[in-house]
Amino acid sequence: MQNGRPSAYFSQSLGPKAAAQSTYHKEALAIIEALKKWRHYFLGNLLIIRTDHQSLKYMIDQRLAEGVQHKLLLKLLEFDYKIEYKKGKENLAADALSRRDSACAAVTMVTPSWITDLELSYVANPHCQQLIKKLAINSSSASDYTLNTGVLRYKGRICVGISTTLRRNILLSLHALVVGGHSGIRATY
Repeated sequence: MQNGRPSAYFSQSLGPKAAAQSTYHKEALAIIEALKKWRHYFLGNLLIIRTDHQSLKYMIDQRLAEGVQHKLLLKLLEFDYKIEYKKGKENLAADALSRRDSACAAVTMVTPSWITDLELSYVANPHCQQLIKKLAINSSSASDYTLNTGVLRYKGRICVGISTTLRRNILLSLHALVVGGHSGIRATY
């Protein structure tokens, strides 16, 4: 789907105990952490794990002696997966983290629907349009206002255009819902 290129990276430093372990152990821990992080993406799809550590390819055939092997196998049982081994220089995906490539760019970006609604509320508001034009030219041209990734802020607070639907939804979510806000007269008092 990504033309053989990674769509995201996950980096986490090893603790002192894990850093002292064998390469096999560290590779297995890396796979476990990636499975935890992106489980929701992997479920229901074929998961291909590419590693430059050959013994991980034969993990199912090995006698499980270490605790990390048990953990990894239990995590993998949940997925439809295959482990591919590629020698170090052939495995560009595994080595990509050790290099900085200026050609790497984000493939996807998640934008919440309320951000889209917020940006649309600026279109109908001439005052917001004027501020956005000023800030696009010079970020310090409008005092107390900032523009970051399409969101207009006044003294750090998000500005909402003249969209009555969006304002009503914001008030509803922050005031009327149990999670958001108003706990009733007695609790508020």
